Amino acid sequence: VYLLWLGCRWLCATPSFSDLLLNSVALEFIVLLKDALFTGVVPDRNKRATQNTLIQPWQKTEPANYRVFLSAFLLLAVSFGWVLYYVYRFQAVLPDYKWDVAKVCKSYV
Repeated sequence: VYLLWLGCRWLCATPSFSDLLLNSVALEFIVLLKDALFTGVVPDRNKRATQNTLIQPWQKTEPANYRVFLSAFLLLAVSFGWVLYYVYRFQAVLPDYKWDVAKVCKSYV
């Protein structure tokens, strides 16, 4: 949750579109860093030992029903909700932001 908040704040503070793309790639690198370190640093013996540690799933199969289908849409709705909540209530990058730069930025959007 902290990384989500910090990443949103960092991306909102980006001054240009090219820097926004660069910062989003950097944020993705930070998120995937643990997997890259595991792949590159951990010996193969320890990787095999981790794979052999079988934790049985709660269900053997996942039935095809509306709950499974609609869970993806719920995740999408939560994502849009987070973005709207962050933009309108939670962002602290631009204090006293009153959408006053909309006319200036209209040519870029």
